[in-house]
Amino acid sequence: MSRGKRPKWILNIANERINILFNLAENEFFTHPERSHRYAELALKISTKYNLSIPAQWNRRYCKNCHKFLFPGQNCSIRLVNCTVNIKCSECGHIMKIPYIKEIKSKRRAKNEALSTITINIGKSGVNENVIDEIKRQLKSNEVVKLKFARSIAKNKDDFIGDIVSATNSELVDVRGHVAIIYKKKS
Repeated sequence: MSRGKRPKWILNIANERINILFNLAENEFFTHPERSHRYAELALKISTKYNLSIPAQWNRRYCKNCHKFLFPGQNCSIRLVNCTVNIKCSECGHIMKIPYIKEIKSKRRAKNEALSTITINIGKSGVNENVIDEIKRQLKSNEVVKLKFARSIAKNKDDFIGDIVSATNSELVDVRGHVAIIYKKKS
């Protein structure tokens, strides 16, 4: 077949074959390890020929240096070192370093967004039944609520926080300046 863009059906068949070969490599590893290495090599050749990327589930399952199939605990070791996953091939000694900083940052960002999005402003009128009902509703749906107190009532902030915590059966997580964070586990 000529070079250039290939039809979608050919690429689908190539992807299917790559998946089949890696599945066979995984199944045959304990009985015939050399056969599983050959299957991984053939899958890599198919991906090269059709200019396809290896599917994500198999991307870390072969050595980038010697192209052998890797089975964790058998012919490779996996270690966590300084925010990287190190996969060491026992066949050739090659170490693949995969950073996971993005995952850590996204987890931290999601946590911060969850804490910062639900905010209830408490003004100079203080805490009344409507405010407590709204806090209960927010706690029921989100587990975490951030309370922001106006500067004019900052002196009585601790009293208001105590009233809110007791009225909503929640617990105080943190107080910083004029902001308090309360938490109540979903039932």
